[in-house]
Amino acid sequence: MLNFPPTEKLLLCCMRGRFDEEVCRQTVNLLEEKIDWEDFIDQARDHGIAASTYLHFKQLNKGIPEGVKNRLRKMYLWNVTHNLKLWSALEEILRTFNQANIEAIPLKGIFLAEHLHGHIGSRSSSDLDLLVRREDFPRAKNELTKIGYVATRRPYSEEFIGNFLRHQGFSKPESSHNSTYLEIHWNFYVKRPKEFDMSPVWKNATSISINGFRVLTLSASDTLLHLAINLRLHGYLSLRLFGDLYALMARYQEKIDWHYVIRQAEGNGQRVGLYYALYFARELLDAEIPIGVLEQIKPGWFHNKLVCSLLNPEQILHPVRDSSVMIYWDLIKLLTTDRLRDAVKILIQIASSYSGQVAIRYGSSSLSKSGHLDRFLRPFHLAWLVSRMAFQVLKK
Repeated sequence: MLNFPPTEKLLLCCMRGRFDEEVCRQTVNLLEEKIDWEDFIDQARDHGIAASTYLHFKQLNKGIPEGVKNRLRKMYLWNVTHNLKLWSALEEILRTFNQANIEAIPLKGIFLAEHLHGHIGSRSSSDLDLLVRREDFPRAKNELTKIGYVATRRPYSEEFIGNFLRHQGFSKPESSHNSTYLEIHWNFYVKRPKEFDMSPVWKNATSISINGFRVLTLSASDTLLHLAINLRLHGYLSLRLFGDLYALMARYQEKIDWHYVIRQAEGNGQRVGLYYALYFARELLDAEIPIGVLEQIKPGWFHNKLVCSLLNPEQILHPVRDSSVMIYWDLIKLLTTDRLRDAVKILIQIASSYSGQVAIRYGSSSLSKSGHLDRFLRPFHLAWLVSRMAFQVLKK
């Protein structure tokens, strides 16, 4: 583990799903050092891992201030209640899809909490995520309408959603302050510059039974790819997703086909993105990566220096949490493309989107002239930032 202060080391230690003898020893040793408990709780909450830290501490008999345990316990109990509500909604949706012969695969969230981490309350989840085939999306949307879900009100046309997004959001209002949110995905990655080939994903999916109805699940290899892609899309700023990746490799290492993973990543423009997901999982959590995997997909010297000038463990632990995060995400997506021409395509995509809809997505509140101006200036701003970073790397 990297040389972080004791508070950060303890936080990372609590993200390891297996509370074995070695992790227990490390935790006990860290508790003998000075821990900033307010900072610890703040970081655990902000990263969405307060529930898992509580379960971790629950196995220790001493060393944790009672007030800290009580605060984490309240977060954990709220998370259990919330996740049980989401699980009930998931069952209703899956039963509805089953009756309509729509195959769906649960992604992330409560499904990983139950089937990867082994406890419904171990992982926080804000919404539900389901994968369907693109051709089944219209039928899925229709079935959701029948059980009270409505498409979220976002000013995007159907054409824009199909060409530039990978999912559609839905909500089911239940009270003025309580709704169930759902995202229906049809792909792992956005259509442009290169859409992910989903045919092997569906071919590898396996069927399991949940409370009497059939549901498909991703293979271990495709789960790894999906987590890596989501880390890239979130700028690698999610300790929760790194925890999922660590748990997957710890529990299903023998089921991961690394040749398939690398082949899929290279064939779908996700090689560099996969590298940084695995690299930082190892750096932050000591995840076990098979010998040779990282070397096989590592970007070139200059490319790596460029990415690492923006992305590092400190940035992951203490991420940007204001409006500038959108620019950061854009930069990460640009810098982690496999090829320069893909980065150029992304810049063109931002500049040339019709009806100003990308301007809305990236922070403009209306289709005003300033919104259109922001849309056209953003790619030049990003290109200038990348050029400045490249100059600084070369200067060193």
